[in-house]
Amino acid sequence: MTRRPVFFPGPRPALLALLAGVTLLAPAAHAARMTLSGEDLDLSVPCTGQVRVVVDPAMKDGATLDSSSMAQVAMHTGKEEAQSRISIATKACAPNGKLTISISPNTGLTIHDSHDTHFVITGKLASLDASLDSTTMDIEDTQSLDLNMQGASSVHIKSLERAAQIVASGASTLTADTVQLTALSAQLTQNAAMTLSGSSIDALTLVTADQANATILGHATVATVAANGTGEVNIEAVSGPMVRSGKGTVRVGAQNGVIYRPTPPPPAALPVPATPAPLPSTPVQAPATGTEAAATVPAPVVPAPAPVPAPTAPSVPESPTVPQAPSVMPSAKAAQPDNAPVTTPPVANAPATEAPATPSTSASASTPVTAPQTASPTAPQTSPAAPAAPAPQDSKTPAKPTVTPVPESTPAPTTPAPAPPTPVTPTPANPATVTPPAAGNGSQGD
Repeated sequence: MTRRPVFFPGPRPALLALLAGVTLLAPAAHAARMTLSGEDLDLSVPCTGQVRVVVDPAMKDGATLDSSSMAQVAMHTGKEEAQSRISIATKACAPNGKLTISISPNTGLTIHDSHDTHFVITGKLASLDASLDSTTMDIEDTQSLDLNMQGASSVHIKSLERAAQIVASGASTLTADTVQLTALSAQLTQNAAMTLSGSSIDALTLVTADQANATILGHATVATVAANGTGEVNIEAVSGPMVRSGKGTVRVGAQNGVIYRPTPPPPAALPVPATPAPLPSTPVQAPATGTEAAATVPAPVVPAPAPVPAPTAPSVPESPTVPQAPSVMPSAKAAQPDNAPVTTPPVANAPATEAPATPSTSASASTPVTAPQTASPTAPQTSPAAPAAPAPQDSKTPAKPTVTPVPESTPAPTTPAPAPPTPVTPTPANPATVTPPAAGNGSQGD
């Protein structure tokens, strides 16, 4: 007797299909909507044009692959440390591919191996753990952040809450519009940059190196900053204690008044010494002395020309000065009988040396003329009475030398030293009979 196979209708075929596996492969075109339950979603979608993650408050848990375009996507579930995890991955790069995924508000998001991909996350995300390499990401709101950026990655967060841990290197940048954190730990190296605006951070820990920069526009209760390299750290306010280390630049405009590296004041002090530099005007006073010397020069210049014309021209027009001498002239004539007294004045007139110079031009009788010339230098030295001696010699020419500024010339005072001219007067008195030189003058009168 042969047995025929018996087919038991029921749910058995469905069970066999479930045991076969839970891996589904979405077609390259438009994939059907698929939903899987899980506590976390793991994305591995390298070089994909755009991946959009939407936080749907209507979902209780799990994730749904809403659509995929121009990409082959694999979606499956698994367990890790007693937690169910949903994985979505692409099998190949799809620079023009697009994915749309919906997750529940309680589902955490993990992203790795997703270089050169643009992510857009909307809604309030429970947590984000991402490792990015030259990836761009726009996040609307996340309550927890663990971010590692490399290359030229760029992340923009509108609202960051609870806690955050950030490691950035390369030329990566992180910006946040609003930050409300109980704790923030950030490590920036190379050319990385971080800017947090509208910040309120209870505990801040910040480490920078190389050319990395960090700017926190907000308030921190306590802060620990280790700054190295040539980058800068700027914190708007730190109300509590602050621990600082490293040789980098740290600027804090805090309520506690702590300001590090106040470089502006030294430049302000430098201009002050610069102003004294003009003070070397004081040495200009030395030229002022030169002006005084110049003032003294004109005085000698004016008298110098006067003495020169005087000896050259015995101009008679200067005779008007002689009238002063006539008052003394009679006394001189009266003194003629007294030859001895007449001789005395010539003795005093040591400068008679200049007088012989003039008689040399004249005849031997010019010797009496020399006496008036000697009197002329004495006139400026003592009184006008000395010129009276030349008047009796019936030549007004002797008076002319008195008028001339010859005495003004300095050599007159210097010549008085040579008293030998007194013997010169005896030379005209060579007649042995007449001892006084005045008698010779009388003979000329005859």
